[in-house]
Amino acid sequence: MTEIAGNNGGGNGASPLVDLPAGALQALYHHVTGKTENMSQSFEGNVVITSQDVDRLHQMILDQIATHHVDFGPTVTVEVKHSNERSFHHSSWEHYKSVVPVNNEVTSEITIKFELILNLQNTAGPQRCVISILLDSALPLIEDKNRVQNRPWAFWIFISKDWTTAKISIDFVDFMVARGFANVVDEWFKGLDSSPTPKINKMLLDKYNIFASLSGQMARIGFAIFLGLYIYTKGGVIRLSEISYAVCAGLIVWSIYLALRPSFLDFILKRITSNIVPSVLLLSEADSRCFKRISESLNSSRKTVIGMIATIALSVILNVASSYMYTYLTQKGS
Repeated sequence: MTEIAGNNGGGNGASPLVDLPAGALQALYHHVTGKTENMSQSFEGNVVITSQDVDRLHQMILDQIATHHVDFGPTVTVEVKHSNERSFHHSSWEHYKSVVPVNNEVTSEITIKFELILNLQNTAGPQRCVISILLDSALPLIEDKNRVQNRPWAFWIFISKDWTTAKISIDFVDFMVARGFANVVDEWFKGLDSSPTPKINKMLLDKYNIFASLSGQMARIGFAIFLGLYIYTKGGVIRLSEISYAVCAGLIVWSIYLALRPSFLDFILKRITSNIVPSVLLLSEADSRCFKRISESLNSSRKTVIGMIATIALSVILNVASSYMYTYLTQKGS
């Protein structure tokens, strides 16, 4: 056991550290090392964060701070980053609020930092507390969907997952104080509106590889259907030359389907990816305009499913029709 030895009325005594309150232990750690502890928590989910939501978060943190004995602060600083990789540092919340409305750039992320001095029970003296909240937006990634349609498959899988939207980092002396601020952000995050991504869209994206593979196999299935129907309509009696010509005709139909298939797959993929909307920050007019364009470009997932079914069925329909037509023409010619 770790002990602190001292002189008690001329005798020797020992006081175990474990008997001290948690706050006193944290204060002692801070006093000896000169360091505070850190706690961080991330919040994942695809949501829409408006300027009013950010104002509400700011006020909720201030309300939580007001529940403690504050010797100094809070001092609030704000850093805003944009899609063009420019960033702006605001020395106060008031300065940030006066600049954002006239900003004309798409927001990438915003970091709000609260710094204050708390006077806590069971601590040696006033303690510094720093609360940093990062809010991240995927809007710069999807603002020009025509430009990003040819991104790798892994890119679309990545942005379709729950976005790491918010992260709070707290330098603290008392754990319960830090936990209280994290709970405030958690409560705020749960009250945000979800992004407009259709629920079925994620499933369509996850199953797209299966759909693409199945549509490729339909060319072979269609070829088999073509030959099978041709032999059936001929009554099962067929010469070698006739089957050879039928194979040639079937291969032509197969080739036509394979030539059309990439265009159908590209069309389906664009419809699915156009509906992906991860978390977005709407702080300025530029953000709102960009988000409006994206919202208006969303399409019906039901029609996408119909298109996927039609792409798979196309090979069967094409080969059935071709088989009957080829049989009719060869019989007429003979």
